[in-house]
Amino acid sequence: MHYCSPNAIIGVTEAGFVARVRGGSEGSDVPLSPEMLLVLEILLHDPSVERAIERCISITHTVLPDAVISAAREIRAALFVDQDQRTIHVYKGRLTVMDHRHWSLVKDATNHSIESRQVLRALADNCGLSVAPLDVQSAIAVIERLAALGQIAPPKGGVNWGHFKRRLPICPAFGFSRGTPIDRYYLGRFIEAVRPEVQGDVVEVGGTSSNLQMYDFNNARTYRGFDLFARAGVELVGDAHDAAAVPECSLDTIIAFNVLEHCAEPWEVVNSFHRWLRPGGKALCMVPSIQRVHRFPKDYWRPLPSGLEQLFETWSDRKLYIYGNFASTLGAISGLCAEELDKTEIDFAHPDYPVASCMIATK
Repeated sequence: MHYCSPNAIIGVTEAGFVARVRGGSEGSDVPLSPEMLLVLEILLHDPSVERAIERCISITHTVLPDAVISAAREIRAALFVDQDQRTIHVYKGRLTVMDHRHWSLVKDATNHSIESRQVLRALADNCGLSVAPLDVQSAIAVIERLAALGQIAPPKGGVNWGHFKRRLPICPAFGFSRGTPIDRYYLGRFIEAVRPEVQGDVVEVGGTSSNLQMYDFNNARTYRGFDLFARAGVELVGDAHDAAAVPECSLDTIIAFNVLEHCAEPWEVVNSFHRWLRPGGKALCMVPSIQRVHRFPKDYWRPLPSGLEQLFETWSDRKLYIYGNFASTLGAISGLCAEELDKTEIDFAHPDYPVASCMIATK
């Protein structure tokens, strides 16, 4: 990477500075060292990595100018008015403090930043965090860490698309031609987490009774398939939108993997589930949050995690499972298989990039 473009949103906590990797929402903040702050600001104005490294090394051996120290104090004062809502934005050549409630500009320190490249260094110093002297190797390590965190990226036009610049996916069959589809891998993880909850009289909507062995649901007393059309392993034929399709309070567990997205009115289907279950019964559902269209027979929805929670809003207890991250989302939509990502890559969960959303809900 010869040129880097910062795209950082920085929050301030009692412990120090964090990168708001979810665009300001909570849950995935990662700490930023004073050295990272310095490098981000230098790259903001010096996108050449080679020049930025030279400047990093020279700056860490200099004394902060009085004007920059004063600007840093003003920024800190602006941030601490409401630090939960205000963040520092470092991108497009500007260094600003923004208020997220109204998306309004609170403070613009761009001019001081252009003149010194040290506003964030001074801010860290004002918070009692000193920048350690950098050499070439340590500066490179900081840049690589920032890139891994998504805080810097190639500039517009500098991205190498490689195999992904194509009109059609690598595998149009979800990745089956290459190995285990990524969403199936996540389904396996969900099943492992909830297997003990599958008990008593069980119906799998959209599935067959033969899946009992595949899923290893050993606590089931009975296991029947339910679907729109008769086929081997389907003991109950009907439409899940029809609450009368299964006797009321006759089931202990309902399985619905990759079903609700195919239902024209999934909220009515969830109401049917609630009617069919005995008190304390459980529904286990998985939906694709990101996936190619698959019309079996029709494809209506891509419920996001909050949407799935809303569907089960009135149930007595709910537990949401979210699987996916940027890499696995890109892989899933391109038709890569789970085996093409290592375990650390595929198991990392980023709530803004869900491949699959799963729910276990109790009546």
